[in-house]
Amino acid sequence: MANKESGYAKNAANLKDLVIRLKTLGDDYNPPKPKLSVEALEILSKNADDATRALSLVLPVYSKAVDEQELILRKICNKKIGVHNGAAAPTETYMFVFK
Repeated sequence: MANKESGYAKNAANLKDLVIRLKTLGDDYNPPKPKLSVEALEILSKNADDATRALSLVLPVYSKAVDEQELILRKICNKKIGVHNGAAAPTETYMFVFK
């Protein structure tokens, strides 16, 4: 796990912190919308934690599959050709030959 949270994980951690702070307010916290109630935010925080846990389980498998796919494509790519599409600089593309 990374030493510093970022992105979705940081938002989930901030939500958990918010719920803790709102609980300390007790009855003084009375939101105008039910979606902002402490109970609703706790459910949202739990769902965020569950999603983060699920992602941490599948991400290594996905990353390995992507790495293997890139290796396979490098092996079957046997010729690099230039393509001129009317642009000032030619773009590179690869021709794949399957044996």
